[in-house]
Amino acid sequence: MVNVNFYKRYFLIVTLFVFIILLNKFSLKHFVENSIYFFTARTNRLQDNAGFIVRLGRTLLNLNQTGEENAAIKNENLSLLSKLTRLESLEKENQLLRGQLRQSKEAGQELMTAKVFNISRTGTVSFLLIDRGSRDGVKKSMPVISAGNVVAGLVEEVYDRSSRVLLLDDPRVIISVKVGATAVLGSTRANAHKDSNSEVEIDLITNKDPVEVGDLVITSGLDKFPSSLIVGEISRSELKGGNLFKSVTANLYYNPVSSPLLFLIIN
Repeated sequence: MVNVNFYKRYFLIVTLFVFIILLNKFSLKHFVENSIYFFTARTNRLQDNAGFIVRLGRTLLNLNQTGEENAAIKNENLSLLSKLTRLESLEKENQLLRGQLRQSKEAGQELMTAKVFNISRTGTVSFLLIDRGSRDGVKKSMPVISAGNVVAGLVEEVYDRSSRVLLLDDPRVIISVKVGATAVLGSTRANAHKDSNSEVEIDLITNKDPVEVGDLVITSGLDKFPSSLIVGEISRSELKGGNLFKSVTANLYYNPVSSPLLFLIIN
């Protein structure tokens, strides 16, 4: 008698074995392949991302280095420009100094150089401070000029290491001048209602004196200033009806901000 149960168990075992083989052949293979593909793709994406991050970091680093290099170049250029400006300023001062000393030597004048370190100009006062004082031999009422024999002012107060110089447009300063080719005599006077800090009134010019706009104003030599130093030029000359004198205004040539270099006339 055939044992049915035996065949059933045998059939189930064979079927299960075949199923396992098929599962191993197809499903497991696909699972493994899919797993490998997934991790490989993931790894490639990670590698791509990592490469992008590295490239980005290098770019940012290069940009930072470029920015630092540009800043260093800019600072170096500014430093060179500053040095060049100082050299040009020194060269200009040396030229002015040589020219003025030559002119003064020809005129028999002895000069002392000084530099301006403070300027004060308002409607009521006009003065500057220089870096020469009593220890350098500066004395009160010394005439002060700029390069080109242009009048700046008079020493008004002397300190140990500095002095105060009143400019010609200060109300406390009056000097004797000559105007024009005919050397008409007059005197400067600061006007409290003047339009600018670079002009003065010229008093004592009569209606008959031939003074015209553009005439040169120079020192007369009748006071503390030597003669023929340049003061400025006439900017206005008007007749006043019924008055003996003209209304005359002169623009001053000296400009305190043009150069810090001045000269004190010792003798």
